[in-house]
Amino acid sequence: MSDDLRSRAEMINRYFIDAWNRGDIETACGVYAEDATYIGKGGIINGRENIVKHYRNQYPSVTVMGILALKFVEFRCHSLASPVMASGVLEFELLIPTDLYRGYTLEVYAMYGGELCIVQDMSIGKST
Repeated sequence: MSDDLRSRAEMINRYFIDAWNRGDIETACGVYAEDATYIGKGGIINGRENIVKHYRNQYPSVTVMGILALKFVEFRCHSLASPVMASGVLEFELLIPTDLYRGYTLEVYAMYGGELCIVQDMSIGKST
């Protein structure tokens, strides 16, 4: 179960990265559950639709979205939870035209309708 969940989590993060690096915020955010929570420097944002709005405001053009890279630092399966849940700590790099941001994100995943989704996402990072 743990290996399968990790593979699914890696797949949805690749999906997010590919869409992000194409400049497609809407598609990238499709990995979030409809009622997902995102926590970042701007505070708490509830709901996929509001997460999309946040990213659109923060990154108004493809150019400023930059190039994103993510890699797992840790992954845990929470098999006693219902629905089945997992969490991952990921390291990120975001290269934009004027800077490089590095940091970490903690993602919580849950199965909804047979699909793994991000239900909570907390990111911290800084310019290098």
